[in-house]
Amino acid sequence: VVSDIEMSEMDGYAFTRTVRETPDFKHLYVLLHTSLDSAMNSEKARLAGANAVLTKFSSPELTDCLIVAARAVAFEEH
Repeated sequence: VVSDIEMSEMDGYAFTRTVRETPDFKHLYVLLHTSLDSAMNSEKARLAGANAVLTKFSSPELTDCLIVAARAVAFEEH
């Protein structure tokens, strides 16, 4: 799952906590994105249960993170 942190009704941190609390979804790989560059955002995302965080990412960074996520998911399935 790729989600933005800054959303209007439910931010990415709350979304991630909800995913982690939902038995059918708690195993999902969660990648959060933010346009705000801050170590605090990254720490909050990790505490919420995100697998990875991208701040002000570039396309190559996103591609690399998605490859890592795909490998992690494939590894879990075996």
